[in-house]
Order: sequence, then structure tokens, then C-alpha cells
Amino acid sequence: MEQFARTCAVEISGLKDVTGSTALIDFALTLANNPNFRVNEGGILHWGQRNTSTMDNVQQTFGDTLSQPSGNLHIWRGVLSNLTDNGRLDGFSSQFTRQVGLEIVSPLIHSFALQQPVTALEPIVLNWDCSHNPPATTAQISWSAPNRTPGSQVVGLSGTQPIVTAAQKGTYEFLLTATITLDGEARQATRTLTVTVS
Repeated sequence: MEQFARTCAVEISGLKDVTGSTALIDFALTLANNPNFRVNEGGILHWGQRNTSTMDNVQQTFGDTLSQPSGNLHIWRGVLSNLTDNGRLDGFSSQFTRQVGLEIVSPLIHSFALQQPVTALEPIVLNWDCSHNPPATTAQISWSAPNRTPGSQVVGLSGTQPIVTAAQKGTYEFLLTATITLDGEARQATRTLTVTVS
């Protein structure tokens, strides 16, 4: 919470069974997370106390939004990526870290390649690796045939398999997309591959 040279901490407490205590705490939590009441950086809720922040609240306060991938949260997620193989190892993940977005949100694609050269009427076998991501990451391969006929297939995070049969000679365009969705926000990584069939 202490991000600035001058920081003021306010602790609000009340006896649980006293009328008004719950309403007072609820109001303080709502006020701290409401961007309409913030001055400069606004209120930052204590991580170790009752914290009703959402991922959006935390990203607005600490950075690393979709439009601005920077700030203290971006640094945190970078260190977390190094410690957890970009979220594949989820020992630091909990219901609370998922609620507030202290998680890996940017997927990585390590490889995307053609397994072997292809001639007409043979299957196009691709291999890919998106396994260095949180377990809930999804992967999809989409393609466009030489006559521009599109196709797509949901795949595992890593594999080697035939994706489509080369029914035509020419250039096939493939796109591998890895997606992490957290708190309704989806972030993607993509890799393209061009395969020429003779």
C-alpha cells in the first residue's frame, strides 16, 4: 500500500454485533473501490484485511491494464511468471489472488511449427507448445486454405497432430491463439505459420 513518499493509513473497525458496524465497513469498502471518489490514486485496501477489490480495481490502481501493460502490477506479474513457469505451477494461486488479479494474465507461445514437408493430399501435421501457462489457458488453431476456405480447431496446450488435409496445392495460413480469461477479461498471444503445399 505504501507506494508514495507520504502515505496515510486509515483503519476502520467496529464491533460485529453492534448496529451499523457492518454498514460502516461496507460503505468504506465501496468508497475505496469507487473511482468516482478517488483523488490521485485513491484508497487502497489492505491486502491482509477484508478486501473486496476486483481485478479491475487492482489494475486501475497498480497498472497493467489491457491498454497500458506497465506499472507495479506488471512488474509483480513478471516476477510471478518467472517463479511459476508463467502460471503452469499454481502454488501461488488462490481464490483471493484470482479475485483481485494477482495472477498471470498474458499467455506465452513457445513454439509453432510444421512437423514435416507436405505434398498435395497429405495431412498437414503441426506441432505447438503453449504448456507454459496457467492450466485454464485455452488454445486454438485456425487456418485458411489456398482458396481462402477457413477452418479452426480447439487443441490442447501442446501437441503434434494432423490439422487439415492438403486438398489443394498452394499456401495455407495457420494461426495459433493462446487465451487466458480471468475475471471476464481475455488476453491472447498469437503465432502465425505459412505452409506451402506443392
